[in-house]
Amino acid sequence: MVRRLVAVGIVCAVLVICSSAAEADDFDPRIERSLFDQVNHERASRGLPELKWNDKLMQSARKHTQRMKSAHSLTHQANGEPVLLQRVAATGLRFNSSAENVAYATNPDDLHPGWMHSEGHRKNILNPQYNSIGIGVLKAGNVYYATQNFAHVTSEDNKATAENRLAKAVNQLRASKGMAPVRVIASAGLQTAICGMAKRDVLDSNLLPADRAARGTIAFTASEPEEMPRSLINVIASPSLTSLNVGSCYMATERYPGGTYWFGVVY
Repeated sequence: MVRRLVAVGIVCAVLVICSSAAEADDFDPRIERSLFDQVNHERASRGLPELKWNDKLMQSARKHTQRMKSAHSLTHQANGEPVLLQRVAATGLRFNSSAENVAYATNPDDLHPGWMHSEGHRKNILNPQYNSIGIGVLKAGNVYYATQNFAHVTSEDNKATAENRLAKAVNQLRASKGMAPVRVIASAGLQTAICGMAKRDVLDSNLLPADRAARGTIAFTASEPEEMPRSLINVIASPSLTSLNVGSCYMATERYPGGTYWFGVVY
């Protein structure tokens, strides 16, 4: 997780704020969208894919901006506030990486140039790893507080779709090696077992149910079903392989606060 901050402009030593709670109308969507457009202009000019606007990231960004306003401070973690990863996860977003830029300025037009003239902030804005962004901008007196939350948002497929995607990836890999496709069979028993592991946040292939005829078991997690571990890739490349039994579960855990796919495979 990358965290950056920058202060832009001249800020009064004491800010007089009548209310410590911000309503939705207190935020400035016009400035937020302008910053969003400027980010994508920078990315497009460098041949990078544009970021998608994400309301859940906006939610986490706005909450943090309100914290900064209430604390009269530019920070990535106010007193009593969770870390960025936990704040983004609390929105229910499915993601596997995140970053944050924060700033304040007396002129909102200074926010984006300030970030772009700072190496760390610029790296976040231009990082090809991220695909989504949410922004929160709030005015306090004559100062604008701003937060950008970046993330790589992952898919939201149910177990059947996830297993179908894994099956397709398996047979695409075999086809690339000139090998015949294999049967990939959904197993309710494996699904129950792997979901049990996810609930305990423990990954152990020895806990997967398999009969004596099975050659082996593999348990793994992946941000996307196509991200297969080397152990499974080696199994798929075996000419003698004819079928795989698969069970999956999607769950957010302490180790994976943004959620991940859990897979159990018996071959």
